[in-house]
Amino acid sequence: MSDGLVTIGSNIGLGISAGGTAAAVASVVKGTPISPIQKVGALLVSSAVGASIHVCAIAINRGRRNNDESTTSDITSSKYDAMKDY
Repeated sequence: MSDGLVTIGSNIGLGISAGGTAAAVASVVKGTPISPIQKVGALLVSSAVGASIHVCAIAINRGRRNNDESTTSDITSSKYDAMKDY
């Protein structure tokens, strides 16, 4: 269940970051004297950059979370068990 929610949240974030980046670039490019094809190209590139940043951030966060989960374990080692002599 939680994996599905993480996936949904990631996809929503991906759409928002790509759309938000494109909207920001569109507001800047709208008044420039370049051709419409170049404006469309700028929007597409900015969307790809925004999506790439989002995907990289998600990958880093998932990697950190997986490292944290793998280093903390509920299994106690008998070598370091404080109560083994009692």
